[in-house]
Amino acid sequence: MPQSPFFFPDTTVLINMALLGYVDHLRAFVQGRGRWCSTIAWEWRQSRDELSLHSADAAVRATCGEVLDPQDREHIDIEALLTSMREPGDPPNKHRGEAETLVIISNRADLFGRLRDKTRHRGTGRRG
Repeated sequence: MPQSPFFFPDTTVLINMALLGYVDHLRAFVQGRGRWCSTIAWEWRQSRDELSLHSADAAVRATCGEVLDPQDREHIDIEALLTSMREPGDPPNKHRGEAETLVIISNRADLFGRLRDKTRHRGTGRRG
């Protein structure tokens, strides 16, 4: 059975695991399938510095894998989604990481296929 990527749409679990010293457990669970967008990577760096979590940085980055940047056309969808998510008085970037993650997932269905292909067992002679 193909295994899907784990997307981190915010930093909550990353910060909590880093504070508890369990990032290696999270990394073992994710098994190289972690993904995060550039906003979440930026938020992690901010939290890492604010909470002095530098010792967990390498493990968090290894857990989350490749940083996915929005493509030009996705910025329009991100802004539209953010507009629908915001409530009066919200800071302008509240929910940006979540919106960015949702847009990337919905616009890049091919990403799942490429990741699945990499996780298939070799030598079985069949695909799927």
